[in-house]
Amino acid sequence: MTYRLSIIISLLLLGIVMLYLRKKEGWDWDKVALVFSVTLIIIAIYASIGVFIFVKMSAKPEFQTSFWDLNLDSSRASIEFIKGPPIEITDDGFWIYTSKIKGEPEIFFLKFSDDQLWIVGYLKGGLSGGPGIQGFSQGSRIDDIEDFFGKPSRAIEMKTNLSKLYLYGKYNVFFVIKGSIVSSYGAYDANKGSFLFKGIFEKQLSQMKVDKEIPGKMIQ
Repeated sequence: MTYRLSIIISLLLLGIVMLYLRKKEGWDWDKVALVFSVTLIIIAIYASIGVFIFVKMSAKPEFQTSFWDLNLDSSRASIEFIKGPPIEITDDGFWIYTSKIKGEPEIFFLKFSDDQLWIVGYLKGGLSGGPGIQGFSQGSRIDDIEDFFGKPSRAIEMKTNLSKLYLYGKYNVFFVIKGSIVSSYGAYDANKGSFLFKGIFEKQLSQMKVDKEIPGKMIQ
């Protein structure tokens, strides 16, 4: 579609140039410039709309194999080499990191199954809503997520902070939904099984704040 659209635009521009060459002697140049400018603007608007619709309609969910530049088959040792030691390890075995790439520090959490990475997610922090996952980030709406991914394979109530955990095992992605808005999200290896956040970590999900003076390694 994009290719055909470019051909149409090129033909329209060529037609305008040919018309100009045939009629240039009798034209009012002020009107010519105005018509030409308006025509280009209209063409650009319709072309942009067409490309946007094409991209939206052609986008499909993908099987997630990595998140935060970490592959889901990574080992503890390789992650500690890449990201450094976590700033905290929770009672449930989650590794907590802070990352400062765009402005304010952001919080990421990891969990392992045996020695391999099982879960890697974005908690909160910066104004950007995190790195995003297949076009969605913190603040996205659950309706849009379900339109894109479909219904989750599991939807689990998180009693502590009145949220739901949506697991999409088919695509290795998850979203924590509070109300109708994404508050946390990430990737997980569905082959290692489903998961849920226990009470102590649910509290950390809802109460943890990013502190610029947090001890430990800040990933740049």
